[in-house]
Amino acid sequence: MKSELFNKLLEKYKNNTATEAERKVIDDWFENLSSSESSNNWSDTEINKLYNSIRPKSQIRRLRYWLSAAVAILIASVGLYYYGKESVTLSYEIALENVLPNNEAPKIILENGEVIYLDDQKDGLTIGDNGIQYDDGTNVHESQTEIITLTIQIPRGKKYKVELSDGTKVWLNAATTLKYPSRFAKDKRELELEGEAFFEVAPLFVQENGVQIRVPFEVKTSNQVIKVLGTHFNVSSYGNVVDERTTLVEGSVQLINNVGQSKVLKPGQQGVISSTNQNIMLRNADVELVTAWKNDLFIFRNASFKEIMQELERWYDIKIDIDKYPDTKFYGELNRNVPLSDVLALIQLTSDIKFKLVSNGNVNRLIID
Repeated sequence: MKSELFNKLLEKYKNNTATEAERKVIDDWFENLSSSESSNNWSDTEINKLYNSIRPKSQIRRLRYWLSAAVAILIASVGLYYYGKESVTLSYEIALENVLPNNEAPKIILENGEVIYLDDQKDGLTIGDNGIQYDDGTNVHESQTEIITLTIQIPRGKKYKVELSDGTKVWLNAATTLKYPSRFAKDKRELELEGEAFFEVAPLFVQENGVQIRVPFEVKTSNQVIKVLGTHFNVSSYGNVVDERTTLVEGSVQLINNVGQSKVLKPGQQGVISSTNQNIMLRNADVELVTAWKNDLFIFRNASFKEIMQELERWYDIKIDIDKYPDTKFYGELNRNVPLSDVLALIQLTSDIKFKLVSNGNVNRLIID
């Protein structure tokens, strides 16, 4: 945080004009000092004297103080902070005009064009012999004799879980479309994905000449076919991102690009395919980071400003209107259910970047001010 901004916050705290969130920043700042090595330079007497000099009269509890030898940076308990500066974890909510995650409902489109809007308060869907049901058993659509293609669309700001007819579980991230059959054929399981999904593929076998044969499971994206053998993996295939990324958590998958090149992933590896040259590059993956969305988290580790903006665009259903992205890297962690204003305020507090949110009809445009 810039020193002048921090001084203003201290002054508001002293004058008892700070908001509840701003008071909590200072309170947490003091309480965190005991865990920092930098606090060794301060005695308890000095700490209390400093705190008492700014403490509002309405507050009586004793707090400890920590001051970094470098520039102090305040960060939220959600953990966002500017890479390259010393920091301390605090909690800070900022009252700005809130933009919450989009509340548009996920939907299923049947083969005949019928649209079924889903209850996003339910835990997920199950596709089986009884048709389409919510996980609690509530009926969504009756079973049909013939196999039909179902298309589930998850809007920006939502995620959803689907259990397929073979027991495979799929978590779908925001702005994702998955096409799949109401029931799989006996000899193959094929799906089409645009967006991001995490798969827990159920093993399935058929008898052939007295021998059990594993039924293959394939996920098709715009740049590859992923062949699976009972496994857990994440696929990110958004149209506005150059690279497609497949990350293996458990088991084994084979990646086949559009020109026939093939590579097999091991657990903990990520296969990256560029839409520009179709090469498959293998690298070690940070599985916790890749699957953070499934656990309702944003996790940034050496993330570029552009990467962060792309995630915010999908989750908060905003349009990023930035001609040139700052060359800035961030580390951090925060819950995905916080208002956009909290995220932007934290970025502004920990860098020189300033934002403006402009509403044009139904479109919210985020620009650098």
